[in-house]
Amino acid sequence: MKNLIILFSVILIGFSVKGQTNVFPTDGNVGVGTIQPNSKIDIRLLESGKGLQLVGLNKNIDFHIGHDGLTHGFYWRYKGVDSNNDNDLELWTNNINGADKQVYNIHQDANIQFLQGVSIGCEAKSGFKLAVNGSITASEVKVQAQTADFVFEDDYDLKDLEEVEEFISLNKHLPDVPSAKQMKENGVGLAEMNKLLLQKVEELTLYVIQQKNENTILKIEMNQYKSDRLQLQEVKQELQKLNSLIQQISK
Repeated sequence: MKNLIILFSVILIGFSVKGQTNVFPTDGNVGVGTIQPNSKIDIRLLESGKGLQLVGLNKNIDFHIGHDGLTHGFYWRYKGVDSNNDNDLELWTNNINGADKQVYNIHQDANIQFLQGVSIGCEAKSGFKLAVNGSITASEVKVQAQTADFVFEDDYDLKDLEEVEEFISLNKHLPDVPSAKQMKENGVGLAEMNKLLLQKVEELTLYVIQQKNENTILKIEMNQYKSDRLQLQEVKQELQKLNSLIQQISK
């Protein structure tokens, strides 16, 4: 088996003898492990093991599939040069204008990095790195945080409830929140919507605090009113006693 691997490496790369070139007829097939090859290169294994091995110490190794290997197709590249020992396997596209695009990296630690858009069950969506036509399940989704704490700044323009009521009456949705039509047409950004919901919760908190402060003032005024009324009743009673005493003296 090792001999077969070495033989195929010699055929494909031409490393066996410096300057030597191996040429095969264009109408023939090359078989390794078989005398009846069914393709240009046909490798048959009689036992489990490596069927093909390309080795280039500290070298980049490209494997092309496509129209002519230069302008149309794809190629895998083993990154042996300037890889910081990452030993990445990269997939690239051949483009006729020379601007090849890298599709993904596979790191030796088995992590995959996609550099272009990925679509699942649909066409790629311009402007999006991932497009999915269907449901997604996950144990947790984390997005880039967008805070709404600007609501608590002193210069924040908190609308009066009367103004909010008027806006809702006219537009049928909360201020700053997209309408149902806009959400249906444009979708909803998770981070942006979370920020808007948090903004409305913080505004509601401020309204509650305002209501609490107003209730506190009303409670103080009510207690003062009760105190004043009690004092008034006491004065009235004293006046009644005084009036009664004056009548007795007059008799």
